[in-house]
Amino acid sequence: MGIRYYAYTWPAEDIDQVLRNPGAALSVDPFADAWLTPPDEQPDMLYLDKMWPDFQQLTASDGREHPRPCHRMFEGEVSYCADEGWSCWHPWIRAIAPDETGVIARDLAALTDAEITARFGTGNTSESRFRNTRSTLCTYLDTARKFTERAAGQGRGLVYLIG
Repeated sequence: MGIRYYAYTWPAEDIDQVLRNPGAALSVDPFADAWLTPPDEQPDMLYLDKMWPDFQQLTASDGREHPRPCHRMFEGEVSYCADEGWSCWHPWIRAIAPDETGVIARDLAALTDAEITARFGTGNTSESRFRNTRSTLCTYLDTARKFTERAAGQGRGLVYLIG
């Protein structure tokens, strides 16, 4: 199956509980939410599949500057089980407070085509890790922008899982 990215929103009044235990704001089965739940029944979520490393690369520091503010919703790595190697991992889970959601949404909206091209090339040649990286990234970026804009507009926080 591989390591995937899922994010959900949560109401501002739950801030103390969610910051103490971010996993409590996650679905019990994010994969089912993304793949098996009919679209009209899905919770408010963002699914980036296996594109999360590309979002990390796009928003991270390039060695000359600090990471973009929106990097906060993509950073993190799973931790692998010492005795079981690559087949076992513990997910990365982070909660983001409602007051940060608007900053993240505005920063995602500010990402330019030039920045994407600088990190991934045109996507039409071997410049990319795989041929459709740029196209796929842009599709998921549009979804992430809508998700964070909606959450910010509703005053909601975010919780995400990489795992």
